[in-house]
Amino acid sequence: MKKEMLEKVLNAHKNLIVEGDISSGKTTNVLFPVVDNAIENKESLFILDSREEYINRYFEKLKANNYNTIILNLRDMDKSDGWNPLEYPYNLYKNGQKDKAQEYLEKIGKIMFYENSTQDPFWALTASDFFTGVALALFEDGEDDEVNLNSINVMSTVGEERYATSNYIKEYFKTKETSSKPYIFASTTFLAPRDTKGSILSVARQKLRLYVSREKLSQIMNKTTFNFDDVANKPTAIFVIARDENKSLNAIAAMFIEQLYAVLVDLKSKNKFNFVFDNFD
Repeated sequence: MKKEMLEKVLNAHKNLIVEGDISSGKTTNVLFPVVDNAIENKESLFILDSREEYINRYFEKLKANNYNTIILNLRDMDKSDGWNPLEYPYNLYKNGQKDKAQEYLEKIGKIMFYENSTQDPFWALTASDFFTGVALALFEDGEDDEVNLNSINVMSTVGEERYATSNYIKEYFKTKETSSKPYIFASTTFLAPRDTKGSILSVARQKLRLYVSREKLSQIMNKTTFNFDDVANKPTAIFVIARDENKSLNAIAAMFIEQLYAVLVDLKSKNKFNFVFDNFD
């Protein structure tokens, strides 16, 4: 990219969409210079890097410039940092910011259960509400190391086992005040007629299975191994290595981007943060 054109792009302070044919130089001539400029100015970066072009080109340079570097690698999970999508809202909940924690859970639920769903919206939306209710109950009653998607899957599965003339999940929520948020969100499911409840739980378990049935993925989504305060306050580079040949995992990238953006707003990030979505389609 010519120097004058690059300066116009960088000084415009606007979102930039680069469109062109394959191998027409979009990444090399436009996006690489933007990333180079960000590093020179100690600005933070989020990079969606499905082809691993950026991490191979910039990892050592970022290390040399003392960047806080985080990698969410959905292609090779042995090389990935950990990210538990429930951990940040759980910390908000413990600190008394219960409404904001609930908002986060509702966003996660929408991405996990509803977005791009081909099913009747009722089932996906109700499954999302059930997820939010169970998660809020887990925030209230669970231990720190129990707050993860695996626990929600266990609660939704084992909870259907019979308990006298009822089942465990229904009896558990009966211990909650009917005006409590966990009860309100979950009651649409556990108080529904048997066939309806079965269909809602089937949708919920089907979607949860994507995250809990893969051993490596389950491990990296059990615990966040970085600090969001550092992300907001230190020069940081975050790489998400997506898998464009396996779109079923793309919801994880969407959840992470959603949470990262909201966290940066919440924490009033001191750093300019550049979001680079290469091949985001």
